[in-house]
Amino acid sequence: MRRIGAALVTTIMGAAVLGGCSGGSDPNRAPKPSARTLSVEAALRELPPIRPSADQPLQVFASDFALAAELGKLPEPKDQQATSRWRQGLGGPKIAITGGEGLGLGRVETGAMRKVLGFDARDITTTASVESLPDTLTVVHLADGVSPKHVATTGAGKIGDLDPAGASDAPFPQIFGVAQRGDEVAIGKTQRALDAWKTRGQRSLADDDAFLEVAQSLDAHRIYDVVLSDRPADPRFLVEQMRDEMPATMPAFDAVGVAQGFEDGEAIEYIAYRLKDVAGAEERIRTVWEDGFSDDMVWFQELLNVEDVSTEGNVVTVKIAPRESAGTAAQMLIRGDTPFFVLE
Repeated sequence: MRRIGAALVTTIMGAAVLGGCSGGSDPNRAPKPSARTLSVEAALRELPPIRPSADQPLQVFASDFALAAELGKLPEPKDQQATSRWRQGLGGPKIAITGGEGLGLGRVETGAMRKVLGFDARDITTTASVESLPDTLTVVHLADGVSPKHVATTGAGKIGDLDPAGASDAPFPQIFGVAQRGDEVAIGKTQRALDAWKTRGQRSLADDDAFLEVAQSLDAHRIYDVVLSDRPADPRFLVEQMRDEMPATMPAFDAVGVAQGFEDGEAIEYIAYRLKDVAGAEERIRTVWEDGFSDDMVWFQELLNVEDVSTEGNVVTVKIAPRESAGTAAQMLIRGDTPFFVLE
């Protein structure tokens, strides 16, 4: 790949957690391209309003495993071989579940999570997760006939410690407990996160106007996976050098989301920014995506094609077609790459 001469430093932006859910969206907006699609707004309504961290982004992950498998024409994970093909298919190049590590997707063949919790990624239809470190909560919907075990914890020690209990706990995240309400199953990494879900009443992350506007913009498209963040990435180093090298800088935004789509057998991504001021924002955002570069000094035109940029209300949405693999823009958001810096 052709690379830029200036030295830029990669910023790491928090750990990824799997999430998702399906449901209806605002009836006043454009109709869905199909009857089956992930609803980001519905995912937000399943998650409690966990308090944001002062120095870490609040991130939301949502996925429809069943739809992703359908779009990718993946086999049902009924045996070891089919499970391996199913897992690999959800990791690109055509399909990307961006938060799979949070539910042990990468090691699903071991069956360890199913043994302890009563289910694993193979049994999940949709999932939604919110992370504001150290609090993490995941809400899942399980396939018919699957029930969770109400565990107290999956291992000894404090959250973040290596679990000395043995290999049976290693293939999936340590959790504090499991709770169930109706057809929703919640998995919490902290007592505070689990309590927030149990006592939230009608309150949810959909009460956040910025998140809600991003969700409704993305819900105008047929999607199966999304990651949201409540703030720009922190470039931390070499801000002035970045400004000098970049063809344009991102306008200020207070929420952003990247969703995965699939059209005509190819991966598509939608990036929605909720702007503080939309004046001139669309052109600046287009310039960054068309003429900019990543923080490892690769031109975006080598990684993706920009297919459309549009504005509705306070939200500018970019549609891209990744050249190499689904999830290209989502991984940029997760690690805090240049399209998510605000240098103002």
